[in-house]
Amino acid sequence: MKGKKMALYVQCKDIEGEATDSNHQKWIICDSASLPVFRSIPSGAVDQQRTKGETSLGDITLVRQLDKSSPKLMEACALGKFNKEVKIEFTTTTGGKTDTYLSWKLENVVFTGYSCHGNSSGEPLPSEQISMNFTKITKTYTEFDNKTGSKKGNVEASYEMGANKA
Repeated sequence: MKGKKMALYVQCKDIEGEATDSNHQKWIICDSASLPVFRSIPSGAVDQQRTKGETSLGDITLVRQLDKSSPKLMEACALGKFNKEVKIEFTTTTGGKTDTYLSWKLENVVFTGYSCHGNSSGEPLPSEQISMNFTKITKTYTEFDNKTGSKKGNVEASYEMGANKA
């Protein structure tokens, strides 16, 4: 993927974005996304005892520029809006063709944070940060052949809070 153009899209029920990509029509456009996963280690634990800690999924944070989805994203946070599923897709463009190489499928999503940042330093639009909490994530990486651009296969992992299982 090195040296290729990346785009990031988010699909939330009832919130329409401005994406025009043929595979992501009306999805929300984002600049970045972060996914923190933590494993607490019991105090004094050594060697394999350190694996007995608990896993915590932190809120996913999206950074993006203001657009028509912004008011609805703010409202979703203010109301603690629940979404059964939210999709986040990282794409790459090669030879005019867009492919998804990383996807996060979130389940039981609640919007937990919204902030808007603007200044007069010459930036064209204010930026905003949106946070979401969830109980289950499925992360899929699609491998592509660097020479032909064809798909080689997927690597998938998932984790569900509460059930403490992958």
